[in-house]
Amino acid sequence: FKTMLALSASSADDVIQNRLLKNHNESTAGLEDVHDKQKSVMYNLVKCREDVGDTRGFERPGEFSVNFPFVPYQVILMQKVVSEIRKHGNDGKHLSGAESSMLSGCQQAAQTVQDRDEYAISPFWMFYDPVHTFLDGSIRGVIERAVRAARDDEGLERIDVNVFNLLYIIRYFGYIPASLENIVIMMAEEIRVDKIDERTKIQKSLARLIHQN
Repeated sequence: FKTMLALSASSADDVIQNRLLKNHNESTAGLEDVHDKQKSVMYNLVKCREDVGDTRGFERPGEFSVNFPFVPYQVILMQKVVSEIRKHGNDGKHLSGAESSMLSGCQQAAQTVQDRDEYAISPFWMFYDPVHTFLDGSIRGVIERAVRAARDDEGLERIDVNVFNLLYIIRYFGYIPASLENIVIMMAEEIRVDKIDERTKIQKSLARLIHQN
């Protein structure tokens, strides 16, 4: 939003669910059916390995339909991302409101996956873009170099930039270690993802990022 509104965390959640993500009745029924058929897969996919209350997945069909294409904990973590960047990102301290920035991030992430099917979920790296412009230039510069390297085929690939973005936005969350398993979970772009194949891709991506310093 160009005009930053005064919002509490609870009202921001209401706006996201009832305005940004609200479905038609037939869509809600279809999503709830997907949950019933895929609930065991969903639980194993989106649950971080550490026992953290905030990082829970979908616990019932209605929760999946009302949050689709987001995982419930993503909205909570997005608020914390903006709050931490305000403290650590230098220019980030000028963000006028965590809740308004979170709404903008959710809107952009939802629009990115809007043409995909009912099995899509929004990977958490997508929440980097809304806070990018608020970061200190020295931080942005490192990530922008990675973007250029991937674009010009100079040792990095597009997936490496996405992993890099994810690593930055979770770096201040001590309770969510940047373990390989957690990165795989937070990079998932659909609930039917092959986690073994995804783990191999992420391992190669991390190796390239380390090699390119």
